[in-house]
Formats: sequence, structure tokens, C-alpha cells
Amino acid sequence: MDIDEQTALVAGGAHGLGALAARHLSDIGADVTILDQDGATARHLAAEISGYSQACNLAEAESVAVGVTAAMARFGQAPRIIVNCAHTPGPQRLLDPDLDVHADAFRQAVEHNLIGAYHLMAYGGQAMANLPRLANGERGVIVNVTSLGAGIDTTCRAVSDLGQLAATEYLSRGIRMVTLEAGRFLSPLGQSEDPIMTQGLLAELPFERQLGQAHQFTDMLESILKNPFLNGAVVRLDGGISTAGT
Repeated sequence: MDIDEQTALVAGGAHGLGALAARHLSDIGADVTILDQDGATARHLAAEISGYSQACNLAEAESVAVGVTAAMARFGQAPRIIVNCAHTPGPQRLLDPDLDVHADAFRQAVEHNLIGAYHLMAYGGQAMANLPRLANGERGVIVNVTSLGAGIDTTCRAVSDLGQLAATEYLSRGIRMVTLEAGRFLSPLGQSEDPIMTQGLLAELPFERQLGQAHQFTDMLESILKNPFLNGAVVRLDGGISTAGT
């Protein structure tokens, strides 16, 4: 897909990888809508990139439906590009070292990450399916960006599985589905938000002991969007940390 002059929607686009995606898509010519629970930061970023923003809670179906509809109203058509970078970390153990249970945190992660991804794929796909096909036959692309925790956070793994099922369903409609499992990246300012965790992660890396650079994420995202033969795939971009020790 030629990204220039296409409409794009980035969920979780106010911070982190979502903000990188929103800025990059705008830089290469897309009209970008940012959906994020942090409405104030989303508005600020949208103003910087001449885009549009809508406060949105992915866990609520109505909120997502309104967000997609608002994006369509702002730019005159449904988004051909949807990038879901919204992620709430969940508990990584059934029991913590003190044998405490964190059921509420797990439920919140499931609602926001998995059910939220479902809402975005369903309402976004519904709108996208009514777009005219491009010259190559596709109508659009949906990319779910999950975190390094895909190996231990069940919600991330479930989002990947859901994306692969959706790819089969949406294939005949000309909509591609790809999951991008992203590792630990430097913030836009070039600093890690968690130096202690970063030090531990770097020690586990089997290759270059550094965090991902912003351009490495955006280059991969752009490549996914532009490659019409990439569908139903789970792409890992984590410097090998997911295979460390194997």
C-alpha cells in the first residue's frame, strides 16, 4: 500500500511506540487519527502532526465505535491503516513471590488488551470493509503491536492468536492482519523509562546489548504496511531477547 494520502488510525498513539507510529505515518503522508485514554496528550500530539484525536477506552465497545466514526467524519472515509499500540501490562505470574493473587490486574489487562483489540479489529474492520479496493485489491491493513511480554503475558499471546484468526476471516474482504511483537525500545528522547529493568534485559540479549532504536520500529511498521503479501503473520522485533537462553 502506498501510505501517502491514506487515512490512518493509531490506538494508544499518545505515548511510546504509538506516538512513534503516529508521527512516522504523518511524516510519510498519512492523515492520522489518534485514539487514546489520555485525551489531553493525544490532542497535543495530533496538533503537532496536523492530525485528529479522540479520547477512547478500547475496553468499551461504544467508545471504540465512536472513535472510528469520528475518524471517518474528520477525514471523509474509513481508515485504510489501523495500528493498535495500546497495551496495559498484566501480572506475569499467577502468584507473586509473596503468594499474592492479582486477579483484578489480570482482568484489567484482558479487558484492555484482548477485548480492546477485538473491538478495534471488529469496528475498524467493519468500516474498512466498505472502502473501495485499491489497485492491488486490498482495502486496508490492521497491525496489532504487542509487547515483549508476549512470551509470558497471556493477553499478548491471545492478541496474536486473534489476529491470525481475523486474517483468515478478512482475507476475502481485502483486509490484511499482522501482529508485530515488539521488544524494548528507547523512548523518543533516547532514554529508557526503567534503567533497572533495562540493565536486566540487556544482560539477557544474545546479540547486540542495546535497546531498539525508534527508526527500527517505524521501518518495520512501514515495511509491513507496504508489503501486500504479508498477512496473518506474527513478526518479532526484539533483538532476540525472546529466544535468550534457548
